[in-house]
Amino acid sequence: MLKRRSCLLGLVATALGCIGLLTLILFPQSSEWDWTYHDVPSSWPAWDSPYPDDVTLEVSPLDALADTLLRVRVTGLRPGQHIALRLWTEDRDGLRWEFGGVWQADAQGVVDAPAKAPVEASAPLPDGDGLLSALRPVASVSHPFFRPAKPYTVHVQVEAEGRVLAEARAVRRHLATGVTCLELHEEQVGVYCRPEGEGPFPAVLVLGGSEGGVPREVASWWASHGVAALGLAYFGEASLPRSLVEIPLEYFLAAVDALRDRPEVDPTRVLVWGASRGSEAALLTAAYHPDVAGVIAIAPSSVVWSGLDFSQGPRSAWTYDGKPLPFLSTALSMDMLRMMAGVPVSLRDEFEHSLDGASPEAFIPVERVRGPVLLIAGSDDRLWPSDRFIDQIVARLNAQAFPYPVETVIVEGAGHTATLYEEPQPYIVERIVLGGTLEDNLRLSRRARQAMLDFMNQLIRRSPDERD
Repeated sequence: MLKRRSCLLGLVATALGCIGLLTLILFPQSSEWDWTYHDVPSSWPAWDSPYPDDVTLEVSPLDALADTLLRVRVTGLRPGQHIALRLWTEDRDGLRWEFGGVWQADAQGVVDAPAKAPVEASAPLPDGDGLLSALRPVASVSHPFFRPAKPYTVHVQVEAEGRVLAEARAVRRHLATGVTCLELHEEQVGVYCRPEGEGPFPAVLVLGGSEGGVPREVASWWASHGVAALGLAYFGEASLPRSLVEIPLEYFLAAVDALRDRPEVDPTRVLVWGASRGSEAALLTAAYHPDVAGVIAIAPSSVVWSGLDFSQGPRSAWTYDGKPLPFLSTALSMDMLRMMAGVPVSLRDEFEHSLDGASPEAFIPVERVRGPVLLIAGSDDRLWPSDRFIDQIVARLNAQAFPYPVETVIVEGAGHTATLYEEPQPYIVERIVLGGTLEDNLRLSRRARQAMLDFMNQLIRRSPDERD
């Protein structure tokens, strides 16, 4: 009986643990980074090749952040001529990622990619856009995301009639010029990234999900856009709990204080960011800390869920003042058993069924937040019902006459995946169905990035007196 109970609890833990895959896919963690800004040539030297002089390949921008679209323009072609356009790069493991497509030149002998859709392609190009998002590995991989070198080089080649007509290269980086990052191993465990200059900068506390570790990607992205960021680990690292269970909210509250105390940070403009399971911590931190200026929650939850360690039975993921917060556990089903057998399944129904029986005490007291709220999700989230969670959060805020702006971004048809960068979208699904299509998930990624930057800009423009 005890063995059977342990097995069932393990299934619940597995289901909840899959929620961490979102943050891992959205914002993959890395154990070590080279935080140095690497200079590259402002223009690449010409290569000795017998290319036709009248064919020109323009790639822009040559050197940019990895969230920047790559544009390719080929001129000097014959009107109506078909060309093959090939792109490739190597990830940090040395694995080659490629994309190939065939384009037809217009009446002026010009091909503009991705503005003009290809005649055929090796992977979908949503709306003729997203060249880098269409890269695919040439060999099978065991993980669903692109793990780029920092920075990485994209090679572009134009071919026609069996020969190479032109070649070019572009660089994409995850760290803007002047951004510095410091690894933290004492009161807070994580990484602190700050923009170039004296400040004062707005700041964000970044909280990943149930994959654990340090959310370096997100912290460096914010810092590259002018926002100081503390990417905080809260389990799964040395000196921290081993699993996501009964994590003290005081740890996050102290991290907010540490951010506000930094001399280059504007203490009136510190917000919290969290994705998936990290959204619980983000919303709770904003609710319990009186000086948090706002909160961003990606694929959020409206309730507190159980932690991931079931060795002592179901326990809350979070505590406050030494007491576990009321929580909800997922319902068991045949879908979970199929998932354990390696059959991809959607877990949305399991979470919705559990949500229908949730006690009022398990809901996050979002009405206590003292600043604007931004909530982002896809309507076809098949991992858990983040769009429904958003509706519940908004309804709770409206019922309490919440005095601050609330913005929601729900992208129709998008699932549980998005990225901060113009890079390959997750395409491997093992054991769970995430929802959405490449096109809709790409739209979610871009709308999420823009919404987050707009939200921060609005926060910067607001007077601190507006929070009182």
